[in-house]
Amino acid sequence: METFRTIVTPSSAPLQRRASDVFLAIGSCFAERIGQCLIQSRLDALVNANGILYNPFSMSTAICRLLDNNSWNRDDLIEFDGCWHSPEHHGQFSDDDCDSCLLRINERFAQARLHLERTDVLILTFGTSFVYFLRRSGQPVANCHRMPADWFERRGVGVSEIVEAYHMLIGRLLELRPGLAVILTVSPVRHLRDDACDNQLSKSRLIVAAQALAEAYTAVHYFPAYEIVMDDLRDYRFYEADMVHPNDVAIAYIWEKFRCWCFAGGTDDYFAAVADLHQRLSHRPRQVGSLAHREFTRATAVLAESLQRRFPHLDLSGELSQLAGECELP
Repeated sequence: METFRTIVTPSSAPLQRRASDVFLAIGSCFAERIGQCLIQSRLDALVNANGILYNPFSMSTAICRLLDNNSWNRDDLIEFDGCWHSPEHHGQFSDDDCDSCLLRINERFAQARLHLERTDVLILTFGTSFVYFLRRSGQPVANCHRMPADWFERRGVGVSEIVEAYHMLIGRLLELRPGLAVILTVSPVRHLRDDACDNQLSKSRLIVAAQALAEAYTAVHYFPAYEIVMDDLRDYRFYEADMVHPNDVAIAYIWEKFRCWCFAGGTDDYFAAVADLHQRLSHRPRQVGSLAHREFTRATAVLAESLQRRFPHLDLSGELSQLAGECELP
């Protein structure tokens, strides 16, 4: 027997994207992890302007707001237990002061709106097809913010509902950005609060909906993140201690698969050089200001300057300024 595991690779052709492309990632905490890989690779990427979003309806609502350029006001927030919350945002935006809450939401919204107008690749990661709806308005919520359970209705949305919502959304996105590539993934994070059977049912609906959309649009592509964890890695040693979230080893493995599939072959040297720079910038010297530290810093500055010349889209001005200061340490 030649192999003892199933190697999962994307079924669609590589996307051949460039390192100079602009990325926008929206979705579950898995989208957050992949988005951080993009940022660490010095790509122009914005991740989860609303915070982590788990269900496809909350994600489509967030994108529609961006397309409509419809910012938030006081009436969009809910006050509960001395705190102001947005039903369309993660709890990181909640605040005991309404104006502060709105300011942070709308500053992030304005940033995301401008970013969407430049986006070349949109990554959407579906986490669960179980959606909570606010009873008083019928709107899907991104987070219940520990409000009373009877304020919400929980429902598993069907494949046809997801596909219908995204047919309209993808059409609008392609009007704004005709060359846009949309990458759909299903998060490998397990939602065991739904119990194991419901989690599997939920993921199945998301996979079928994502595949249907990929078949309907040449601009839409499916990346098998869920399948890589379930069938390729297929072991609890690739999970955190909670047995729910993929660990750093799993994320690194998925990122490498994603990078090879998403980007053109000519970008390999870019990612290798940027990884080297990241490692050097993360280095912690034993003795700050020593001769060895200054020599290491000068070599890092030379590498950064070389990268900036080779890849004009890179902005390493902040790093170069910091390195120059370290080189001058006594």
